[in-house]
Amino acid sequence: MRLVLRDNCGGAISRFLDFILLNGETVAQQASLAAINLSGYSLKMLINTMVDGLAEPILLTTGNGGLVITSSSSSGSNFTINIPSSITASVDPGTYAYDCFMVSPSGVETAILLGTFTFQTTESPVP
Repeated sequence: MRLVLRDNCGGAISRFLDFILLNGETVAQQASLAAINLSGYSLKMLINTMVDGLAEPILLTTGNGGLVITSSSSSGSNFTINIPSSITASVDPGTYAYDCFMVSPSGVETAILLGTFTFQTTESPVP
């Protein structure tokens, strides 16, 4: 898997992060968020794999183990994105947008990370 970090362009969202992976690859990727304290929050990520309404989006949460908060403080937080190979193998090759939200105890969602997941059948050379 390769990660591509993009500048935030001065927007409200903390980070833009793109993932490039092979179909059938297991994902266990650490992500860091500077100056975002996730204490007391849960996480939710939706990968929009729908093409013409033919596929279900992938939903990762702290509740289903797809996102695991590994540390959190006022200086920043870390979490792990977990996607089993059985899920990545079922996604058609292509590039799909995702959004990641921190969810407050009262259910308020705040976007903290967005970007794309590119699923490939073969590894492409690093540019």
